[in-house]
Amino acid sequence: MGPSEVLDFGESFLVTTQQSGHGSGSGVAVSEPVFQLFEMRRGLVVRQLDFLDRDQALRAAGVSPTAP
Repeated sequence: MGPSEVLDFGESFLVTTQQSGHGSGSGVAVSEPVFQLFEMRRGLVVRQLDFLDRDQALRAAGVSPTAP
């Protein structure tokens, strides 16, 4: 499955994906969103930060989270 959202901030972009798997012992399915912030320089990724909270990822990108 591809990204569900991509936000372009010029020198960085935020990608929302779904992380999923199964417990090794229990077999219980687990699925949660992951927010990946990529920082670019001269067209290359120079830094990647991963977050489980969208608002934290937006703040790291220098963007104020908006209320729903």
